[in-house]
Order: sequence, then structure tokens, then C-alpha cells
Amino acid sequence: MLTQPTLFLDTMNRQQKITISGVVFHVEENCKKKLLDHVSFIRSQHYAISDERLAELLLEQLKVDGSDVVCAKIVEEVIAKAKHLRKPD
Repeated sequence: MLTQPTLFLDTMNRQQKITISGVVFHVEENCKKKLLDHVSFIRSQHYAISDERLAELLLEQLKVDGSDVVCAKIVEEVIAKAKHLRKPD
């Protein structure tokens, strides 16, 4: 019996690797810029969050979501958590 190949019409986002504080993350291409922009913003502002803490937040969120790839949803959740870590003026 021959089977027909299954066609998946869902679009797949390409993944790219980025390193934050020595930890390699696989990030969907469509949210990589937003994540890197946020890392740059954190470094330029007075935030009490380091690259190490940002990597920890990403790892925690990946574990909660049961994922190996950082997607837009995870980036949004990490940015929301990081906003509360601003140093007082």
C-alpha cells in the first residue's frame, strides 16, 4: 500500500543562534531583532538586570513553555518581566 506524502502548509520561521552571557539560544528569525534591540536597550539604560539574568529569564521561560526555541511570545514575556527590574532613580 502506498501512502501519500503529507503536505504541511504552515509557515516555518527560520531559526538563528545567538549567545547571551555564554548561553546559546535558538531564536526564530522574526523575533531576533526585537530580542537584540531589548538587550541593547537594557545595556544603555539604568536597569538592574545583567546579561546573565536575561539569559536566566529566557531559560526559565523556555522551560515553562516546554520549548527549545525562543519565539515572539517568549520574548514578549521576558521583556515584560525585565521592565520591572529597573533601578530606582
